[in-house]
Parts: sequence; C-alpha cells; structure tokens
Amino acid sequence: SIDIENITGFTHTNTKGTHIFERQQNGWVYNNDSHFPMNTDFVNTTLEALSSISAIEVLDREGEDLSAYGLVEPQMTLSITESVTDGKQITRLPYLNKK
Repeated sequence: SIDIENITGFTHTNTKGTHIFERQQNGWVYNNDSHFPMNTDFVNTTLEALSSISAIEVLDREGEDLSAYGLVEPQMTLSITESVTDGKQITRLPYLNKK
C-alpha cells in the first residue's frame, strides 16, 4: 500500500491524452492547466481508495512479453510519484487497464 501523505504527484494517461497532477502547498494542481479548479478532497479520497489496491500477480518481469496479457498498449495507465526517505522520489506504475 501507499501512504497518501507521501504522494507528490500522479500522471493519468488515456485515449484523450496525458494528465499530470502535482501536490503543492495549497493543494493539487493540474499541470496541463494551472487555472483548472481542482477538488482536493475528491483527489485525496480517490488516491486513498487507490492506495489500498495491490497486485495479484506482478507481470513486469525482466523480458516478459506483456502482449500475452493485452498490456502492450494499455487503454489507461496511472503512475504515482511518492516521496521516500532522504527527499528521494519513486514512481510506481501499478494501474493498467487493458483494451
């Protein structure tokens, strides 16, 4: 699971494009349009729900052919960037939706 307090941003990619969101001091900002009104409570509630999702099986093994799972060109991806110790950040790509 992911501690939502450590999430610094997330990127959602679908058939309509890539949407980048970043946590700032005053809440969440949509990087594609910084004037877009963000509902911080909705974003936090959604991230909280997603943070408890875990994989049944890890498919991204070295050299594994993801086409067997229909994931070469996923319809949707969601990557989450989180702050970890020593100010470093990691990005996870746990959520894929096959076509």
